[in-house]
Amino acid sequence: MLTKVETTHVILPRELIVYQRSDSDVWQCRVKIDSKWFSKTTKERDLNKALERAKRLLFEAQLRNESNIPEVTKKFRDIAKLTKQQMQDELANPKMKAPISFNQYVKIIDDYLIPFVGNKNIDCINYDELDAYQEDLKVKMNRSPVGLQIDAIGNLLIADDAGNKVWSVWQNNTKK
Repeated sequence: MLTKVETTHVILPRELIVYQRSDSDVWQCRVKIDSKWFSKTTKERDLNKALERAKRLLFEAQLRNESNIPEVTKKFRDIAKLTKQQMQDELANPKMKAPISFNQYVKIIDDYLIPFVGNKNIDCINYDELDAYQEDLKVKMNRSPVGLQIDAIGNLLIADDAGNKVWSVWQNNTKK
């Protein structure tokens, strides 16, 4: 049986938990959205302020969920899904002139990029990862990759939903 820790407070059972890590004075919270838990910082050192902030964070997360705006993480998989959705929306809209290559990018995202680097943080993908990606493509395809398959990472610009950052992972044969 789990014992209650003084630094853990269940605000809403199975929805919102506020806790403090042993190595930090700042309170954290876990919010549950669509059966998935997300950790967030309250940026507060005072428990009462942290409780109010956590409730606000839960409300904001629920609002984003109702608006079909996913919780954005730094995982390549989550960011690539947002980009893929934007490409598919443009392809589906007859008034937009989406590049035909969007269909190819969506396939490459699903078949190659997400399986290979999906669980990695986007800011941790380096040249060694890109070299390993090329080698993985050779194995999966039983031949040397060409065209978009190699250039996909280099040409794929991924923006988080809030537009705060634009991630660009460039593939290059020369190492820095």
